[in-house]
Amino acid sequence: KVESVVLGNLAAKKRSEIAVIDEQGQRSTFVVSSKASIFGKDAKAITLDKVAKGDKVVIEYSITSKGTHKAKSIKLLA
Repeated sequence: KVESVVLGNLAAKKRSEIAVIDEQGQRSTFVVSSKASIFGKDAKAITLDKVAKGDKVVIEYSITSKGTHKAKSIKLLA
């Protein structure tokens, strides 16, 4: 479940991030680059600003060499 969404700002060198709470209550934060695919409940592409707190999502991600969780895709669940 989405806890928060932060939209990035290149001028301020701020990156986009999404924080989620899983079924066990664990909080995880993912960096969301412009290359990440984001899909709505209807499986159509959307932008990160359409993802809201409380939405249920599935995130496919990789872990960078620095240990950062980087989202590859985000899918909203019905």
